[in-house]
Amino acid sequence: RGMPMPTCMKHAILLDVSFALQYLHTRKPRAVCHRDLTARNVLLTADMRAKLGDFGVSKALLPSRMSQLGELTTLVPGNPVYMPPESKQVGAHYDTALDIYSLGILCICTITEEFPDELEAVSGTGRGVVSLLNSMCQENERLTKGLVVRCVATRPEERPSAQEVSEFLRETVKLDGQQQHVRTKTNRMDILQLRLEVDKLQKELAGISLGITPQIEPKVSREDYDRERREKEEAVSTIEILKQTKVEFTTRIDHLKQEKKEAKDKAKKYKKDIKTERELKEDALQRMEELQRVHSAETEELKQEMLRVRVRVEKLSASKSRRPRRT
Repeated sequence: RGMPMPTCMKHAILLDVSFALQYLHTRKPRAVCHRDLTARNVLLTADMRAKLGDFGVSKALLPSRMSQLGELTTLVPGNPVYMPPESKQVGAHYDTALDIYSLGILCICTITEEFPDELEAVSGTGRGVVSLLNSMCQENERLTKGLVVRCVATRPEERPSAQEVSEFLRETVKLDGQQQHVRTKTNRMDILQLRLEVDKLQKELAGISLGITPQIEPKVSREDYDRERREKEEAVSTIEILKQTKVEFTTRIDHLKQEKKEAKDKAKKYKKDIKTERELKEDALQRMEELQRVHSAETEELKQEMLRVRVRVEKLSASKSRRPRRT
């Protein structure tokens, strides 16, 4: 209160509300229609997370009566400004598209920080939905034309589903440099500092009421606070870099271990091949020596046989020469 809310935070709050509607509209076996989605029923936590509350007039839809919810009541269920045209007719028929129209009006109220009122617009003391849409289009054309105009369409079938709204707002938050359900570190640290200051003031007031003189502590300047915050952010970044480097070194070491193991396996295989080749060579040499011995023995036997044959031939020649010749 008293301080303008950043547009990126408004988008994040609307994204939380759309997630809540998506959860209600996709319930099984019966979807739930909130029927009273207004700015008063959106609660914010300490870290600016949006929570949807007040389910007093919500209704669970039967699968066979999705388009006949209006027959359950004769009154407009919620704030008339947030209700679509079909809910204000006699014998109204409406379904979960009613919540989508209310979400469109909530977008207008959140972005423009003005409450649309058609009666005040006619009297000239306020602005209606169309006037606020024109102003909103000048500030945020993408959100206005891409989502809000579709949400506040007169015909229910022309309105998007809660899932489509969530997807569009998620992309919008990403464009703002935000992540889903995450706020900037600066905002969180500013909130924390404000809490600490409030606690100190409460303690000082409590001490004054008891007659205790409060101790005045030196205030930290904005420059020192920003410098300390930057140092913390740099330390966190350095730690992340060191973690990443450690992971890379671990991966490299594992890779070198694997290469060393493969090299050992190759060396063992090579030694085994060398041993096998050596054994084959020794076997070949032994075989050659054995063949040489056999060849030498056979040669010697042939020589002896030739010598015997020569002696026999000589004997035959001598005996033939001693025989008398026949006349």
